[in-house]
Amino acid sequence: MSKKFGKRFIGSIAAAVLCFSMVTAGASAASSSSKDTVGYGKLRGAISVNSLNDFQITTTVEKNNDNAYLTGSVEWQDKSGNTVFTGDALSPGRGATFLYDFWTIFGSKPHQAFGSHGVQGGHTYGAAAVYTFTVL
Repeated sequence: MSKKFGKRFIGSIAAAVLCFSMVTAGASAASSSSKDTVGYGKLRGAISVNSLNDFQITTTVEKNNDNAYLTGSVEWQDKSGNTVFTGDALSPGRGATFLYDFWTIFGSKPHQAFGSHGVQGGHTYGAAAVYTFTVL
C-alpha cells in the first residue's frame, strides 16, 4: 500500500467517523419527569430534540393490566410564548406500556417545548399525568 493511498484511506475513515458522530449525536435539549401511580407503577415522560431537529416524546408505565391508554402531547412556543405548533403522539392502543412518537422540525427551531404525558381510561385505576419542559 502506497503512502498516498494510506493517507487518503485514513482521511476517508476519519471523515466517515466524523459524519457518523454528527448523525448519531445525542439530544441537545431534553427533559424528563416521573411519579408513582396507583395501579400502573411508575409513570415516566420525556421530551428531547437532537442535532437533526427530530423532536421525540415518550410516555411509559411499568404495568398496564387495567387496559388504560397512554397519552403524549407537546406544545412548541417561540421566545414570546406564542404557540407555534402542537402535536399529539399516536396512541399504541389500550394496555400498552410504551408510547413513542417524533416530529422533524424544519426551518428555525422553536424556543421551548412543553410536554404532557399520561395514563387514562382504565377500568379500575384513576388517571395520572406528568409534565415536561425544555428550552430548545
